[in-house]
Order: sequence, then C-alpha cells, then structure tokens
Amino acid sequence: MIFFQVGCGDSANYAGLVKDDWHDYFDLPGVPEDTKWHGVLVDLQPAALLEMLRQFAGEPKLSIMNAAIAGKSYFSTVQTRNPVAVDLEARLSAAETYNDKVRPDFEECLTVRTIDLETLLDYAGAMPIGLLALDVQGSEVEMLSNYSWNCRPSLIDVEPHSDDALRCVSDILRAQGYRFIRRRPDGRRRVNYLWREKEKIW
Repeated sequence: MIFFQVGCGDSANYAGLVKDDWHDYFDLPGVPEDTKWHGVLVDLQPAALLEMLRQFAGEPKLSIMNAAIAGKSYFSTVQTRNPVAVDLEARLSAAETYNDKVRPDFEECLTVRTIDLETLLDYAGAMPIGLLALDVQGSEVEMLSNYSWNCRPSLIDVEPHSDDALRCVSDILRAQGYRFIRRRPDGRRRVNYLWREKEKIW
C-alpha cells in the first residue's frame, strides 16, 4: 500500500507508516495492522527537502519528491515569509485565490512548474493508494476541485486553511462518496480532517 504526503515541511509526520509497528502510533480506522506501507513525501521547499533527505535518505520504503502540486499545471510563483527557514509556509501565487488571508509579509521567492494531483498520483502506477495527506497552504480546494477522481485514495487527510475551505472540502469529498472519520489537533492553529471512502474494502 502506498501513501502520499503533500506539503511535508520539516516534519513529514506520516513517514513513520513505513515502520512495522506503525499501528502503535497512527490511528487509521479500518486499516489492518499488518498493512505494509511505502510512501512518497512531496514538497517544493528546498530547505524542507534537505531536511527530509537528512532524515530518510536510508529508508528504502520512502521516496522524496521535489514537486509543486496545484489544481492545474502551469508556471507559478512561490511566495513565502522566510526563504531560508525549513518551514517556509510557502504558497503558490498562480492559484489566484486562497482560502485564508494572504499575509502582507509574504514575498516572491522562486518560480516553479506545477503539476496537478492526477499527475502526482500516477506515480503510484498499479499500486493502490491507501492515504493521501494534503497540507498545501490554502490550495486544497483548487486541487480537489480540479481532480478527476479516476484514482481514489482510501483515506484522505486534509488540513483546511479556513472555515470556508473546510466547507468546500467537505462538499467535494461527500459528493465523491467519502465520509468524515475524525478531526485531529496537531498542536498548532490548524486541524487535520480525515475522510474515508464509503464502502471501501481494504
């Protein structure tokens, strides 16, 4: 089983799924304890990528991907508060609208070529996708709205960046046959929401 974590920052918290005893640390309802995971950690931030390489370069079950994921494929400007920090909280200006307030202290950092969610998940090939985790700094609605749903992850973990974003994400996922499982505080101002595809047989 494969998982994708998009927007890892310096934590990549789902990387621990590749351990044999992952079920002692992760609450994923309905997932058998003997599930074996491989993961793809995705980020566009140079410092975050270097940190992930430092932590996980020797882990054969993890791939680290330098990519910017958006609703559509285009060239986009990355805006950030601090271009040398590990946790850049970077966002893509070409997304046009954000689900939280654009911070006045964000400045243009670099230009990247984005890919859409479909292109990213094609990386899994024939391997089933058990989990998709999104922490994309306000682009989650655009990404999910433009997704074809040809590939359907069993679980989707989203960190919405506003109440409006949460409502939009909820509408999209319910329309696609997902049901809300739980919310998880992460110790910061954001909260993650976990969804599971209805009637999914693991």
